[in-house]
Amino acid sequence: MKPQIFAILTAIAWGVGGYFKKKGLHLGNLAPQMGITIRTFVALILLGFVSFPDWQSVSHAGPKALLYMIIGGGIVAGAVGITLFISGFRDTGCRAILACSMSWRCQDGDSAPTK
Repeated sequence: MKPQIFAILTAIAWGVGGYFKKKGLHLGNLAPQMGITIRTFVALILLGFVSFPDWQSVSHAGPKALLYMIIGGGIVAGAVGITLFISGFRDTGCRAILACSMSWRCQDGDSAPTK
């Protein structure tokens, strides 16, 4: 599938999913951090099933690689980054926080193909 199709499907998923998540937060009078927690819990379950064939690769990754993933992806980008991102919505508009936070994504190496 072409990268442009993935980008369009991602935008649709994030747009539709974000709408329902925000609606749920308002209906339930829940804090944004609770929304992050619920979203992450559900995603963990679904991604656990999807990634099942690749679980054996974790034992071959080595402790240094796992430590980088835990600190960088789990703590810094996951917990701290997402909490700061969501907190920014309280103080500023959606456009401002999205433009500022997403401006670095294609410059950090994530845009390079993995296979």
